[in-house]
Amino acid sequence: MKRSYFLGIGIIAVILAMAAMIDVALASYYPNHGTLYYDGNSYADSSLLWDTLGPWQHNDPGYEHDLAAKKYYFKGCTSWTNLPAGYDDCPTAGVSENGDMWSFTFGTFHAKKIQAGAWYFGFWSLERGTASSTHFYLNGQENYHGFCPWDSIWCMKASRTLHLLQGDFHSGREYRGSWNK
Repeated sequence: MKRSYFLGIGIIAVILAMAAMIDVALASYYPNHGTLYYDGNSYADSSLLWDTLGPWQHNDPGYEHDLAAKKYYFKGCTSWTNLPAGYDDCPTAGVSENGDMWSFTFGTFHAKKIQAGAWYFGFWSLERGTASSTHFYLNGQENYHGFCPWDSIWCMKASRTLHLLQGDFHSGREYRGSWNK
């Protein structure tokens, strides 16, 4: 009787430990689901949903949603988001990037305020350049106050990045994409 009792307790403990590991495995610093729409000219938007957030690499992490494209296709933008403590990071496009790809971004200074299961939204109003097409990456990025301790786009420093989507934009052609990670 005692042996089967302890065996049952052991099996339950293993099941609980596996469930906890699965929950941590599904947690992420990037949105697990979302969409990207581009109108083929000067407007793009994205919806974002996290199943479970974290674990974070920093005590007060931020999050950035980077639309990276060739600097000759887009040369500037403004952005908006309903992420908590959200910000427009477009003024930093081209400042620290090397090469032809610039990141056009919106984000949040305080990612721990994001609620799992809640849909968030952001959009970019883009200034077009002279190129007729570009390869793009939509990246999810954990960042942190790495250059100064207050909330400013110039204070945020990247810590890890994941490609959510990639593809090609063409002038005059709509793009619609989605991800599930």
